[in-house]
Amino acid sequence: SSSSPPPSSSLDQLQRIKTRVVNVIAQQNKAQTDVPPQCCSVAESKKGCAITKWVDYSFKYGLGYKLSNGTVGVLFNDNTKMILAPDGKHVEFTDRESSGNRMSGMTIDSFPEDMKKKMTLLKYFRDYMLENLQDGPDEISQKMLQYTVGLPVLNKWLRTQHAIVFRLNVGVVQVNFFDHTKLIINGPRDTVTYIDKDSITKTYFLSDIAKSNHPSIETLSSRIAYASDIVEHMLTKSQKS
Repeated sequence: SSSSPPPSSSLDQLQRIKTRVVNVIAQQNKAQTDVPPQCCSVAESKKGCAITKWVDYSFKYGLGYKLSNGTVGVLFNDNTKMILAPDGKHVEFTDRESSGNRMSGMTIDSFPEDMKKKMTLLKYFRDYMLENLQDGPDEISQKMLQYTVGLPVLNKWLRTQHAIVFRLNVGVVQVNFFDHTKLIINGPRDTVTYIDKDSITKTYFLSDIAKSNHPSIETLSSRIAYASDIVEHMLTKSQKS
């Protein structure tokens, strides 16, 4: 079964995140310094989508990852994407952009012959991450109970001097810093999640961050500014290609 990509292109989503974050930073620079922002509820944190595990095998095949909803995926070096639903059965394959991002559905046991190698790799990444990598914080994890078509997928990723950056097709930009802190900006939900070195996880609405310049969020604010620069870089790169 095939379906077309969602109407809002990932570049539009990226542009919206960029505009929003620049606006938040500008407001924050003029905001009061005596009131810290209020954190969101854990229920709100769990509504987002984030990468909780990843393994870079791009020198050969691609990047494997697990999402906070229990989905496992691979972004292959040829820019095709394969993703396994949390039910461990349904699989979605998305063709590369130049082929129109066509998405086809199959199951882990029943798939076209030409998908055999990619399916084998998907299973390999799934097993490797299950056995060797720790899951992300409970505060952001919420397993999807029922399969629905059109699973979130990783669209692009890049390494910078300080971090590895992931861009999901659901308006999420995630920055995993090499000092073991993480920042997740969720455009549609207008939230930012910060996970510190001790895995303490806090989610805020960006509108609340914009109103506070409190010293307690100094690190978070500098990370948001860094993410803004990275998003700018991603946009420039995409517009050139």
